[in-house]
Amino acid sequence: MSNPIENFKSTMLNNGINPPDHIIEDGKIHRFGKNKNSWYVYYPDGLPAGSFGNWSKSDQSISWCFKKKMI
Repeated sequence: MSNPIENFKSTMLNNGINPPDHIIEDGKIHRFGKNKNSWYVYYPDGLPAGSFGNWSKSDQSISWCFKKKMI
């Protein structure tokens, strides 16, 4: 997957978080989900990176970094 946003959203899904339809790329925390318990922050500069989690699961905080695979 070569699209960083889609990779970020896919990683959220793989970790049990249903991502929002639209990811805001501003480096700020955004809450989403039924009770606004889920959150993410996305940094698009240079090497796209971010983190996400769910406040109702106090130990869930996952860091993410997009790296293209070299062929």
